[in-house]
Amino acid sequence: MKLFDAHGRAKRIRGKLSGLPRVTLRVCNEIRALRGNTASFRRMLIEEARRGSLGGRNQDLIHRIDPKDVGVRLAQEVGIPVLSREAYADVVTLLNRVRESTSRLVVKPTDMATGYGSKGVYIIYGPEDIFDLGRFEQLRGFDDFARRIAEWEPPGWSVEPFLPSTHDERCPAHDLKFYSFYGRIGLVLEARRHREICHCWWTADGQRAKDGQRAENGCYRKRLFSGEGFSDLEKEWAIKLSSEIPAPFMRIDILRSSQGSFFGEFTPRPGAFEYFRHCLDKWMGELYLDAQDRLLDDLWNGKRFDHFRAVTACS
Repeated sequence: MKLFDAHGRAKRIRGKLSGLPRVTLRVCNEIRALRGNTASFRRMLIEEARRGSLGGRNQDLIHRIDPKDVGVRLAQEVGIPVLSREAYADVVTLLNRVRESTSRLVVKPTDMATGYGSKGVYIIYGPEDIFDLGRFEQLRGFDDFARRIAEWEPPGWSVEPFLPSTHDERCPAHDLKFYSFYGRIGLVLEARRHREICHCWWTADGQRAKDGQRAENGCYRKRLFSGEGFSDLEKEWAIKLSSEIPAPFMRIDILRSSQGSFFGEFTPRPGAFEYFRHCLDKWMGELYLDAQDRLLDDLWNGKRFDHFRAVTACS
């Protein structure tokens, strides 16, 4: 493994000296992974997406819990705390709800695939005190908010209570993203979104990932913070939810706030996975393959995934 890493470093150095762009070096790493017949998390997710485009039924089923309302129902089915949510299809009704609110709210697209990267997410501290989380920008007032809402319309909007972080009443709850492999946790990404996005990577045993460790992946390296970590209970929730989904991988988001922890959402295909370093990509690929084997064993032995069936039957 050390020899392999040294070879990779030498390749990158030669690439820089010869003026090769980073994307070319990344392709070289992918080719080397294929030649070495190694597992690849990146390749697994790409293959899953391709299988779905070819009409794979399992991929279609997994994406049925991607919408927030379906994911929330599954969390409720297995006893995980969830936030109350209100759905709005009409912009006028949504604006009236915000204008008349006496409590702090979060407005976001119902389909977060439309609102990737917090696009379209607004924190309502008051009718004239509104923060655009996607652009990290304080709005000039309610009229500015109404104008931005009218600029584009997703399939619908959801409104939920604002959860403050454990250390700042204006900072949203920290987002704990559990990279879960059918009942086992690989990595945990803690995200803080306030004025700017900061991240902290954790190993499954609760240790902060440091440079040189297996969990260091090169993602978000310029926006790191020390983080607060995750509790055993939050990890148990992620493991429980992951075990109820007939898929080798699912990212499970838990929100931690001063008011407690709550289920956030499911993400079948997380962003930035293509930037994972080769050693991490291989390790997570092996976790994926192991999860796939355990899932097939459970299916062979008659596991029915009744909670999953119940919430996806009508979606």
